[in-house]
Amino acid sequence: CNQLDRCLTNILSAQISKQVKPSMRLLIELLKARIFNLQSQKRAYQVGQQHYDLGNDLYEAMLDKRLVYT
Repeated sequence: CNQLDRCLTNILSAQISKQVKPSMRLLIELLKARIFNLQSQKRAYQVGQQHYDLGNDLYEAMLDKRLVYT
């Protein structure tokens, strides 16, 4: 998108929430998202550790011998 501000303005002005009609399938999907979503402030530190505290093995496999991105 070349004009992100214009894109967001279009999305917000469309008032999508008023156009979406609730259905049983939508309600089930929302309920599943609430139950199975593991993202929370409490888990943020744990998730950060799992994603970023990987050690150098991964980087040594992906990068050159000096661990430099190209």
